[in-house]
This record gives sequence, structure tokens and C-alpha cells, in this order.
Amino acid sequence: MDKHITYIGLDVHKETIAVALAAGGRGAICAHGQISNTPAALTRLSRKLSRNGSVLRFCYEAGPCGYPRENSQNRRVESRGDSRSGCRI
Repeated sequence: MDKHITYIGLDVHKETIAVALAAGGRGAICAHGQISNTPAALTRLSRKLSRNGSVLRFCYEAGPCGYPRENSQNRRVESRGDSRSGCRI
């Protein structure tokens, strides 16, 4: 059985991150809200979105605010042995 994939778009700013979601396949994109630009807020978001067993795929614009966040997120994901992945656009 294929796992459900949720795509998470992150618009990273200095203090906040705007979050948009899309279901795997050709699902509609919807605004999910805004979170603080902190490692703890990203961890809470990841846990919340993966509760239903979804595989999470993160994507963000590779600007000066986003790249350090990806490195931080990847370190946490790898330390838990999670299967999430990300991309820069």
C-alpha cells in the first residue's frame, strides 16, 4: 500500500514561516497558517502533520532565510531516522 504524501511549502522570513499544504497527487493547495521561525515550531509542525502516517515533503524558496532552516530541519529528521525529505526552489 502506498503511503500518503503531504507536500509542505514554506515561505521563510526572519521571524515567521508561512505554511501551505498540498496532498499527494493533484490535490488542491491550501494555506495552513503561519508559525514562528524557530526549530521548535518546525518540529511541532512536522509532528502534527505526520500524525496520520503521511510522508512529508518540504519545499521552500532557497533564499537567505530558508537555507539555514533546511540544514537545521534535516539534522533533526536524520537524528530520528525519519523518511522526510526537502527541496529548494
